Amino acid sequence: MSLHQDPIAWCQAVAENRLKLITAIALQILMTLFVLYLFYDSIPELHLEMNFTDILQRSGLIFFVCIGVPSLYLYAIYQLLKELKKPD
Repeated sequence: MSLHQDPIAWCQAVAENRLKLITAIALQILMTLFVLYLFYDSIPELHLEMNFTDILQRSGLIFFVCIGVPSLYLYAIYQLLKELKKPD
């Protein structure tokens, strides 16, 4: 199932209920933290100047772009699906 072929089914698969929404956001957070750790681990010179918690403290923009924006997007999809389910 892809977003381009059937967008409604994709939205329902990702954000149909609160559990799916929280799971998708948690997965996004974990992937972002993993990528930041891989970035930190791939540059040996960075270990001498900073530790991983310093990188986490200074990456506010990365968190907003990689976690905040997709989370707000998924929450908007969740709210729209909730409105579509309401009886008229």
